[in-house]
Amino acid sequence: MRFVLALVVLSLLVAALVNLGWKSYRWVQALAPSWRHPVVFGCLYAGLLVLLVAAVGAGQLSGAGWTRWPARIGYVGLGVVVYSLLAVLLVDLLRLIGHLVKLVPSPTPRPWSVGTGLVVVALVAGLCGVGLADRAWRLDTVHYQVDLAGPSAPPVRLALLSDLHLGLVNRAEQLSRVVDAVQASQPDLVVLAGDIFDSNFTALGDPAPIRAQFERLRAPLGVYAILGNHDGGPTWSSMVELLEQSGLQLLSDQAVEIDGRFTLVGRRDSSPIGGTPTPRQPVPALTQAETQRPIIVLDHQPSHLREYLGQADLMLSGHTHRGQIWPVNWLVGALFEVSYGYWRDPDGSLQAIVTSGAGTWGPPMRLGSHCEIVVIDLAFG
Repeated sequence: MRFVLALVVLSLLVAALVNLGWKSYRWVQALAPSWRHPVVFGCLYAGLLVLLVAAVGAGQLSGAGWTRWPARIGYVGLGVVVYSLLAVLLVDLLRLIGHLVKLVPSPTPRPWSVGTGLVVVALVAGLCGVGLADRAWRLDTVHYQVDLAGPSAPPVRLALLSDLHLGLVNRAEQLSRVVDAVQASQPDLVVLAGDIFDSNFTALGDPAPIRAQFERLRAPLGVYAILGNHDGGPTWSSMVELLEQSGLQLLSDQAVEIDGRFTLVGRRDSSPIGGTPTPRQPVPALTQAETQRPIIVLDHQPSHLREYLGQADLMLSGHTHRGQIWPVNWLVGALFEVSYGYWRDPDGSLQAIVTSGAGTWGPPMRLGSHCEIVVIDLAFG
């Protein structure tokens, strides 16, 4: 079934790319009617797509310093392609409706074609520009108040961050902004919910600036982290070493008591990229049948939400990026029961918070979502 679904999606993508290439050629023809070289244009178009994919692939696979800027350009280019596909499909739909209701002549006059192409270019440039600016300059601090049943205890301010995706695109400068925002919130406890790195540790180049920023993360009750699906592969051990050297306490299917107020459980990721999933221990086995203090679980992917009913009081996750760019957020919303924000089980036994993350994956853009850190004020009793 998955193979058939993947084949259908791939076929639709190829058809959309062919349609984009054909419409781009027709627009070039409208601009310069004497230029009629479809084979040349097709080769240039296909070559550009191959270059974009190769630039991204080279950066992800090798992580070499020389791939940094080609990879960034490739990622931005992929974002441009995504919005170009959507814009052309929208124009096709509007043109079809226009032909059916006799508002648009058939065949479409040359001035109309030129104008339509200019509108598409402006729309794509505007969307990508807004997305790039949002990711570069905006970092929200989102607040939640969560009441947990159990013995009375002093409140705790917890800072949650996730999906930094440090590597070729997200660098120490971005991490510095995130650390500044976390420290400004004056948390008692800091937790990182995975995807700290972007699959290849060597893409960091010199890890010293990243380590220096992580060393700035300080909180009275500690700084804890789990790994996400991108925190894996051949350079996994280097990722773990940097986190431990920076003073972060890594939890991998482990539980730790936080100042006698609650138990924090950090889960292994269920599907690490480039690695073999390790069977995860059930939460009761990790908490030694804790029944008095509240149990807070860090699980990178919120797809395991129902697993914690009756086993935990609060689940904290990332992974979804809230779709990162529109309209992917619609798809993510359909795939996950909780793709973003606060959720509470109807019987009140479990609460969950899913963050959109502090970084980006792929195109360094945000549209329909924002980079954020989450501050949670926990009350007990």
